[in-house]
Amino acid sequence: PPNIVVVNSGARASAAASATAIAIANVRTGDTIIRQNMIVDSGASAMVNSSAFAVTEASVSTETVARERDLLIQAICVDTSGNPHPASQTFGGRDVAQDYRGEIYRCMSGTRMRYTVGETSRDCATGDALWYENGQVECRPQIARRPCNERSLLRRFGSGDKLVRVRDTETRAARSETTFNGAMTMDGGVGQSVY
Repeated sequence: PPNIVVVNSGARASAAASATAIAIANVRTGDTIIRQNMIVDSGASAMVNSSAFAVTEASVSTETVARERDLLIQAICVDTSGNPHPASQTFGGRDVAQDYRGEIYRCMSGTRMRYTVGETSRDCATGDALWYENGQVECRPQIARRPCNERSLLRRFGSGDKLVRVRDTETRAARSETTFNGAMTMDGGVGQSVY
């Protein structure tokens, strides 16, 4: 019948549920990670317990450092049999001016140069001279000169060391990670307390 409400006074209702959620992410530059364990129980009241969580932030930074150093250069010439010979200095004196641009050592025809700058040794190709320009030392093809030029240079300046100012750059990468840990408990429902 209309407008009549039937009440069943003996009826009962109850519900229960539980769930667990875990969230994990991989760290990349600039990412934030949240790890959370959550348990939800439901009955007459609702209750959420989050026992622990961690937030991790990671980043990678790069730094480029330019530096100038005074380094000693030693050079020899190596023939096809592997025998060493003195390299010819192209000018006298030990110090190479910072604004100098040109050959600092040469080798006789048929030999190749082996030079050491600081703690690093390198070989040039046959017919290359050691060149200095703008704070850099490198192998370059020899400038054409008259025959026996290298022997004349050896008689005039001898073999010897050169002191050069070298500019180079170094790039470094640093990774940093910060983790924040915490814990919380929430309890709620009708007439319940919150912590």
